[in-house]
Amino acid sequence: MKTQQQKIGEKGENLAIKYFKKHHYRIIERHFVASRYGEIDIIAEDKGGLVFVEVKTKTDEQFGLPEEEFTYQKRKKFYRAIQNYLFKKYLLDKNWRVDFVAIEILDSKPILRHYQNISLA
Repeated sequence: MKTQQQKIGEKGENLAIKYFKKHHYRIIERHFVASRYGEIDIIAEDKGGLVFVEVKTKTDEQFGLPEEEFTYQKRKKFYRAIQNYLFKKYLLDKNWRVDFVAIEILDSKPILRHYQNISLA
C-alpha cells in the first residue's frame, strides 16, 4: 500500500508526464532505479537529446517550496544515477541535460514550474 507522500509524488509525476507530452517530448522511461544512487523520475527526449527529470511535489499542507527539496546531496546522487543509466544503455556519447519540475498542488489548480538545463553542482 502506498503512503500519502508516495501518492502525492505519483500524482505530481503524472502531471509532469502530461506537461512533457503536451510540449512534444518523447517519454522514454519512468522510475529508472540506479542501484544505490536512487531513482530518475522521468527520462525523456527532445530535439536536443536526452532529458533527465527530477520531479518534486508538495501540497498546501507541507512547509516550504518543492525547489528546496532538491538539495546538493540529492543532485550528486542524481548525477550518479544518470551516469549509471548512460553506461547501462551504451549512451555515453549522447547529448543530455537535467530538468527539474516543481509542482505545488493547492486548493484549486496545480502549479507546475519547469526549470531546464539545471546545474548539478
